[in-house]
Amino acid sequence: MSGGLRGVPIALVGLISLSCITQTPFVDSVSATTGAKPIASSTHKDFGTVPRGIVCLHQFTIHNPFDRPMKLGSLRTSCACASATLDKQELAPGESATLTVRVDTGKYVGQRVFTVFVLVEQPVLQELQFLVQADSREDITLSPKELAFGRITRGQAAEASVTLTRYAVPNWQIVAVENDNGYIEPQLTELRRDTAQVQYRLTARLRPDVPPGSWFAELWLRANDGSRILVPLTVEVVPSLVVTPKEVHLGRVAQGVQIERRVILRGPKPFRILKLAADDPQLEFLWQPDETRSTHLITIRYRTPTQAGQVRQIIRIFTDLPNDNLAEILFQADVQ
Repeated sequence: MSGGLRGVPIALVGLISLSCITQTPFVDSVSATTGAKPIASSTHKDFGTVPRGIVCLHQFTIHNPFDRPMKLGSLRTSCACASATLDKQELAPGESATLTVRVDTGKYVGQRVFTVFVLVEQPVLQELQFLVQADSREDITLSPKELAFGRITRGQAAEASVTLTRYAVPNWQIVAVENDNGYIEPQLTELRRDTAQVQYRLTARLRPDVPPGSWFAELWLRANDGSRILVPLTVEVVPSLVVTPKEVHLGRVAQGVQIERRVILRGPKPFRILKLAADDPQLEFLWQPDETRSTHLITIRYRTPTQAGQVRQIIRIFTDLPNDNLAEILFQADVQ
């Protein structure tokens, strides 16, 4: 997962080079600066050799180094082969936005360089440029197009495989699998070698402690002809404990009133809730402490303070599950 298998926590580029479609550690020369601190620490991504048809994905970070809000405007690319999205366009001082760039290598053959243009409208007028390149090869195929794990529960065993084929070069060989992600355990097996084609199977296993989130990552196959072939990896890891809703927003409420809300906690197998905890003593919780079940109903009872103000609390739910035994709820209110 790249930069982080960085929320956003598609959270393997927040995968370790799993990234919470999170970010890759690639750093290149910086042209987008404000004098002291760069707006973008990385402005270039080279996907290297890519079997034609693969969709390459990368995330850049755009930072607001100003002491005023920064507004991002129009977004465009130099070719229909590349597309880009921003997760936010208005940044407070010190905040960051994620620019996600996708390259569809099925739409071209050969080496291409694409430019993504992002307009900064405020507090200065400036156009940022991000370069992305990939060599789309027809003589190399990957089936399926990525190591797609789909949706898995944290802690469960997970494995995915792809078959890579190189045509008409019988002495072609993969000499190394490059992987800087501690959550991924790759294994390469040669399947076939003759005058028509050379074929390998790449299998990847995920460690059971992969963090929850939607992640993407990159594995690289280094060949004896000097090429490095990209194999993308995607996975969505859901926590063992799932609370619905994840956040409780009371909105605008009066002072000195009692309010109740209910949440549901689900686990991978029957479990008991040991306790619920929060810093605010006005928060009370009702549940069945002696019941062992896979789904629990929890009542949150809150008496609002007698003074106006913002309330923000983290409610922690402790269970007797052996792993991933803690769930958290964000509790907020605007007391008028």
